[in-house]
Amino acid sequence: MGFQKSIGLNELYWWRMHDHKHLADVMELAKRLIPHAELIFIASIDDDWFRMWQVSDENSPLAVARSGIPAEESYCKYLYDRPGLDILSLPDSAKHPYFSALPATQKGAVRSYVGAPLSLMDGAVSGTICAVHSQPGQFGVETESALKSFAGLLSRFLQMEELAIRDETSACYNRNFLHILLEHWSDDREYTLILYDIDDFKSVNDDFGHEAGDEAIAWIGHTLTDEYAGQLVLRLGGDEFCVLTDEADEVAIRTSVARVASQLARFPRRPLQFSVGVAGGPLRQFGKWMRMADAAMYRVKSKGKNDLEIVPREAPEIP
Repeated sequence: MGFQKSIGLNELYWWRMHDHKHLADVMELAKRLIPHAELIFIASIDDDWFRMWQVSDENSPLAVARSGIPAEESYCKYLYDRPGLDILSLPDSAKHPYFSALPATQKGAVRSYVGAPLSLMDGAVSGTICAVHSQPGQFGVETESALKSFAGLLSRFLQMEELAIRDETSACYNRNFLHILLEHWSDDREYTLILYDIDDFKSVNDDFGHEAGDEAIAWIGHTLTDEYAGQLVLRLGGDEFCVLTDEADEVAIRTSVARVASQLARFPRRPLQFSVGVAGGPLRQFGKWMRMADAAMYRVKSKGKNDLEIVPREAPEIP
């Protein structure tokens, strides 16, 4: 399935926004912008489910089922499936061939709808902000224009927040995001940590300059995110990266590390090599197997570098 899908990274991102009370402040502004809407909401879609993170009226019938709506039954799914669409406006959803079949339309809860996507730095749709009314023809061109501009400003705010959890040079998530993940998510599902530490990285800076060092970090980040698509890749700092994956098969792990080695050897300045430590277990014990992977990686370093060690799941932690 992939770590990102199983852990719900987009959902985790919205939890962070919700915890910081940013969404409540945004909703107050939206209510002033579109005072005649029966309901305004900020929502996201994760793992095929639609979730409202903030609503203008907690007592609205639509808000009651805010986290239990299949994505296919939501209006917002249309925006998610069309990343280039910057506004969706429906004067009367009952007359639209697609939206007329949705439960909210058939129940008479939604006849007028206007919604806009909230996008991250890579253009991916992270969420939506929408306004609805049970009567047709409630939102005109002025409302569409205002919501589109408001969504653009909110998207830029989200992108600034995203900068706090991503490393600019490698484009990977950073240690700050790892702390957020561990704060919000702890379960008994088994995951694997692959800890990469580049061997003799200082020599790249010494021999070719710091610009070459940045090029190497970007090369490593691209290589890892490409190899581990759908998994979580983080730059922990300096020349240390880690991958969180739901892959537990040792042969598959060794094969993926070998592919990474082949790609890093093609770095234009000089071949890059690395030492790797691998450990795993339930996410709630992350600290334990992070230490085990780190110790394994340093054992590889002490034995000559450019290799990997996989710690068996049943192995005790060595002080």
